[in-house]
Amino acid sequence: MAKGEIIGAIKLYSDEMHLTPVEITGKIMKRFCLEREAAVKYIAEVLGLQPA
Repeated sequence: MAKGEIIGAIKLYSDEMHLTPVEITGKIMKRFCLEREAAVKYIAEVLGLQPA
């Protein structure tokens, strides 16, 4: 799993598909076999959000 792929997927889901961070979390957890905590950290980093 490459960090760049995860970042690209998050940007695609957000910018092109207009998904919410919660929706993106579920998608990247499933696609990249991530734990929720890791997924939330990636999303916060890419979208500039505060982790929940």
